[in-house]
Amino acid sequence: MKGIKTAAFDTRIDVNSIKSSFLRFLAKTGGYAAASFSRRHKRKGSENVPTPEGFPVNGAEDSLPEDESDRAAAWVAGLNV
Repeated sequence: MKGIKTAAFDTRIDVNSIKSSFLRFLAKTGGYAAASFSRRHKRKGSENVPTPEGFPVNGAEDSLPEDESDRAAAWVAGLNV
């Protein structure tokens, strides 16, 4: 993967919206996929472009809130692919 450019993102639920304290604990301590993906590929020699990002989804709907859709579009536009 040396010299390959990678971009990492994940979708996530807002931790404050989780009602179960146990599940909230797991979400807070488990971390998110984008950071893990980014670290793993950086160790293999890839370049992270841009910084890993997370986008919260609307619970069971699995859709991005409108303001997050705009932020996601701006993030993708900044990839310069």
